[in-house]
Amino acid sequence: MKAKAGFTLIELLVVMTIIIILSGTALATFLNYQQKRQVQDDASSVAERLRTVQIKATAVEIPAGCDGVTNYVVTFAAANLTVAATCPGVGSVAVSGLTLMLTNSVFQSSPFTITFDSRTVSASPATINICGNNILYRVEVSASANVGRPVFVGSC
Repeated sequence: MKAKAGFTLIELLVVMTIIIILSGTALATFLNYQQKRQVQDDASSVAERLRTVQIKATAVEIPAGCDGVTNYVVTFAAANLTVAATCPGVGSVAVSGLTLMLTNSVFQSSPFTITFDSRTVSASPATINICGNNILYRVEVSASANVGRPVFVGSC
């Protein structure tokens, strides 16, 4: 009688099948995580930019070309966020350093605006929905000009 010297073809096929199934599952999970992370990064960038505008408004930071400022207006359109300061006697002055273009997402229900008032330290309350890869995140701005963290809502 001969001693068994290795694995049978069936045993090798079963092991290879298990490895392929596990690899496919891991790849799908990773790609799903990556897509969710890209939208989360966009939502975090929006919240961070809104906090920067909030700080400028509450500190009554006067942009170049103005003698004073009454408020900052953030406009959301498609995948773009722009900021303008309202200056007495001058009107609206774009603040170019605060613009943001989303790379993986768009704003739902755009165009719309949020106003951060420098005189009363308040804001027009709003909910910003950021959608990308069929994933929805939400950022809340309260009437007291507080900007919330991005929250995963579900699919859009």
